[in-house]
Amino acid sequence: MSSSLIADHVDQNTSLAEISSFEEFKAYVIANRAEIERKLLLTVMSILIKEAWSLYKDKRGL
Repeated sequence: MSSSLIADHVDQNTSLAEISSFEEFKAYVIANRAEIERKLLLTVMSILIKEAWSLYKDKRGL
């Protein structure tokens, strides 16, 4: 399947279960870039907050 056909086939509503090739996966990531970036940022922020809280508790002896 050519890249333009894959781009037409894969969009934001495509399920990961529907993807069967690396080209389709790349098209999925491009189509869902904003959502992937949002989830990644939330995950990183959650980790940083937990680490900061742990450091705070250690310094305060809690």
